[in-house]
Amino acid sequence: LLGSDNGGTVTPTDKSVTVGKIDINGGELFLDADDDTSITADTDDQIDFKAGGTDIMSLTATTATFNDNVSININDNTDGLTITSTDADATNGPGLRLFRDSASPADSDDIGRIIFSGENDASEQINYGIIRGDLLDVTDGTEDGTIKFEAITAGTNREIARFGNGVGAVF
Repeated sequence: LLGSDNGGTVTPTDKSVTVGKIDINGGELFLDADDDTSITADTDDQIDFKAGGTDIMSLTATTATFNDNVSININDNTDGLTITSTDADATNGPGLRLFRDSASPADSDDIGRIIFSGENDASEQINYGIIRGDLLDVTDGTEDGTIKFEAITAGTNREIARFGNGVGAVF
């Protein structure tokens, strides 16, 4: 290894290090000059990632947990996200869950939405369609919810269908 050993710090002279294995034994691997971007594995079988001193993501053998927004950018028309279940039983799957974990759920709260957006001819991002879930009643044992479908008509988002609250479909 070219460089110097300064009490555990290796400074290569040619800015490259080639090794077969690095064992930091649960320590923290810093990736920038001010030591606020790092990778750690101080919990058995879990890798944690920090950027700017903030916990961003953790990985285990079965779960990736993101602590902030996630963007998936693609440059063609292929699927941007595929959820695959290899389970061979007859129950439903794979599943997608939008979970609103509110400390104070209340009647009429919005609990999730799927937005279909695109650009208009002025290159403005427009929401052309929205599917929304709403809490109507959060009382334990008498919970009610609804699913609403919205679409843009003449430049204005309008509710075009509603399902739930014991009334079936309302158009």
